[in-house]
Amino acid sequence: MAPSAPRPLAHLGPPQQLRAGKLALRLPLLVVGLVGFGASCALLIAFTVGPLIGWFLPYVTVPLTPRPRPVP
Repeated sequence: MAPSAPRPLAHLGPPQQLRAGKLALRLPLLVVGLVGFGASCALLIAFTVGPLIGWFLPYVTVPLTPRPRPVP
């Protein structure tokens, strides 16, 4: 069986996309995604762990300019 050619996407604006009949599926997925994102942000703030501290670590440990050598 030969693979079928992909169907071209319709060029729909935002109002036409909302009227396309997938709103009942997309709206709950949006809410679940936003709740999950908010929960993960709240956990990062509450426990002060996560990527925020990891992003700051290289700036603390690696100086941007070389330190002057002490004169003997």
